[in-house]
Amino acid sequence: MSLNFQRTRDLLSNFQFSNLFIEELGWSKPSRQKAVTLKFDNKTYQYQKIAELSGVAIFEVTAADGNIPEAKVRVTVHQEITKLIAQNLLIFVTEERTRSLWYWVKREGSKTFVRDHLYVKGQPGDLFLSKLGSLVIDITELEHGEPTVVEIAYKLQRSFDVEPVTKKFYKEFQE
Repeated sequence: MSLNFQRTRDLLSNFQFSNLFIEELGWSKPSRQKAVTLKFDNKTYQYQKIAELSGVAIFEVTAADGNIPEAKVRVTVHQEITKLIAQNLLIFVTEERTRSLWYWVKREGSKTFVRDHLYVKGQPGDLFLSKLGSLVIDITELEHGEPTVVEIAYKLQRSFDVEPVTKKFYKEFQE
């Protein structure tokens, strides 16, 4: 299955992230869609699973104040969700659905590295669309059952871990 860029661009720009993952990227509908409430520092946040595949889940996260939470809170939310599902991608969304912060954590041994991408309504999103292209699940990948959690986690890494690309670019630039 190849990515339909126009349809993907439309779903992305309209903040229809569940439809984006399920209809265009080939992920599954979540087994449980009920929103869960978290409270930190007298503030309330909700997260809801919007897509899943092979034990990897995509969550939308909103704050009661309607804003994307600060970095410290994002870490705390991620830690709470990771207790339930180790491999995940969080999409923090503003109340107006005009700003989103896609949040993935790379693990190397005992170290973690946050990789995030801000997507704002109205931006072209071409670079981000190319990242999402790595998350497409082709029907041929499902012929022998679902891919493993490791295979799906690797897709997330290819999509959101830009460090190797950046290092390569600067190395070539210096040369």
